[in-house]
Amino acid sequence: MLTSPKIEKLAFEGRCRWSVQWFGIGTAGTVTVPAGGFAIVRQILYRPFFNPTSGRDAASEFVHQLTLTEQGSTDELQYIFRDSPTGAVNNYANLAPANSGEIIETWGIFKRNICIDIINAPRSTDFVYVAGAPFLPAAQEKNPPLGFGTTLPILPRVDFSLSEIYIPQGEARPATGVNYATIGTGVRDRLRFDVTTARSVQPIAPGNTAHDFEYPIIGLGMWIFNIPVSEYLNY
Repeated sequence: MLTSPKIEKLAFEGRCRWSVQWFGIGTAGTVTVPAGGFAIVRQILYRPFFNPTSGRDAASEFVHQLTLTEQGSTDELQYIFRDSPTGAVNNYANLAPANSGEIIETWGIFKRNICIDIINAPRSTDFVYVAGAPFLPAAQEKNPPLGFGTTLPILPRVDFSLSEIYIPQGEARPATGVNYATIGTGVRDRLRFDVTTARSVQPIAPGNTAHDFEYPIIGLGMWIFNIPVSEYLNY
């Protein structure tokens, strides 16, 4: 549900409004939140795109990560998309999306400006798979039987880069009790790609017949309030 009786009443009183703001073409953007007010992001309207960062004749990147962050905060609202193409993958100029896009129902409260980042995920051909370490069975999200009082090997970890290590085990933790921070820089068990210049959205290539599908188009449907959260809660 995108609204509520309270929000509708505030809208008729002129204290908030529904807004759909579009972002695209580039790799970063900002949505302004009124000073002293706040915004509730309720919808993300995502349109597939194929942005070739590894050469115009190569297959394009099909996996993208969208991150919304409140200005000055480190908390992220993150979504990862895998776009399905039509046409021959080895003929980039003829690629087109297999669907018109997605509408995601979400909920994000922002008291300051909303910082938007959209990146191409690193190519899977660059992933390095490394043998895993033993984990406590009780901490694994694996099909039973897991045994009792024993340790089992986990799936191999994946190194996205020298500083990004992903252990695909949900909320699993090492049996030795060692904190992830001591294993290596950037080690995590939540899939997240770092925002880097190399992964940024590249300029379109006008010579390709598919150039209109090379850049992102993303809409944010939100309620924008010109009152503080405290007034909203006590209304």
